[in-house]
Amino acid sequence: MPSDPLSIPSTPAAAPPASAGARSAEAAPARADRARGGLAYAEMNPRQLWHFETLAQMGSGTAAARYLSISPSALAQSIARLEGELGLDLFDRSTRPARLTEAGQLLLDYVARFAAETEALQERFAQERGEQSGILRIGCGPRWMVDIIPRAVEAFLRLYPAMRVAIVADQMTRLAQRLEDRQIALMFGTIDMVRHYTHHEVIEMKADRFTIVARSSHPLHGKGALSLAELARERWIFSDPASSSSVALRELLRRTGLAPIVPTVELSDTLAVAAMLRRTDLLAIVSASTVRTLDEIEALPIDFQLPESHSGVIRLRDRSLSAAESAFIDEVQRTFL
Repeated sequence: MPSDPLSIPSTPAAAPPASAGARSAEAAPARADRARGGLAYAEMNPRQLWHFETLAQMGSGTAAARYLSISPSALAQSIARLEGELGLDLFDRSTRPARLTEAGQLLLDYVARFAAETEALQERFAQERGEQSGILRIGCGPRWMVDIIPRAVEAFLRLYPAMRVAIVADQMTRLAQRLEDRQIALMFGTIDMVRHYTHHEVIEMKADRFTIVARSSHPLHGKGALSLAELARERWIFSDPASSSSVALRELLRRTGLAPIVPTVELSDTLAVAAMLRRTDLLAIVSASTVRTLDEIEALPIDFQLPESHSGVIRLRDRSLSAAESAFIDEVQRTFL
């Protein structure tokens, strides 16, 4: 038997490998039996799901078995039983390394959500019992990690010294998906894109105006107030085409009859944009408060007005706030005072 569970057939070791079609045909009667059996169909157990998640994430049966402290053959049998109970292949064994099938990816997403919600429920019950412990899970835009979130965390941990804080710094579009999947409880950042979502609760904390920036030594700094048409002819860098700053600039160009700007460079976050700006003559659009946290980057003088950016915290409306979450929001608000 091969040593890596990803390379072995899902049938028991004594049986020869079967094609995917044959496996589906063989599984059909079993699926029918399980359907007739009602709750008997729910044969998955947490250990099987743990084995599956570990194998899917590590990509190597040998490494996953070592991490789980079981033999590779035991892991292979666990995965085979899980696939047999579901009547579906979770891994495509025709590739090296094996990849998740559509059903496998669906199950992996479910396991991740189930684990996050289970942990959140345990933490919430602990807080209801008056235990000031657990994990506060939040997300924020990268620029919030420069100053705002570190200051809030420091103050929060003085109130809740036994708590841990798990932070994901990412683009708002990806954080919004984490919020929907309940992987985070709070999301801090620009709220313009979500303020009208009916299932989100939004608390505005600060209004800030967008500004156009370049490195301090950029030749445009000595040319007086610049028009939007002049700036549109320059080369640009965007942090995220779907970000509120990019959307605001595109809308301003549309209203003035100018062609959309095609960015020369696209990067994943504000800090990466700042690093690129320091080395190039590219332009970028950011909030005015962000400029104050960036060395060697300055706002360009302009003869037009850019729209405002609104920042705050976003949470799901159907999920009540815990005492710890409310306390953290209060500490973030104090950083703006």
